[in-house]
Amino acid sequence: MPTIRETMAANGAYVQEKLDQVEQLVRDLAQVIIPGFSERATAWEIANRVCDSYCLPKAA
Repeated sequence: MPTIRETMAANGAYVQEKLDQVEQLVRDLAQVIIPGFSERATAWEIANRVCDSYCLPKAA
């Protein structure tokens, strides 16, 4: 029977793998929708660029 640490490590690895897959999906979608993204762009860089492009600036 695995220890709690081993179970947590396995779960953590699984969650990290799924997060990596989601980030790759975001990159792939961004390359189709928004021109000029490299394959190395992070999900945060993509989200910031989308926000900068489509969010209305707030009045001062």
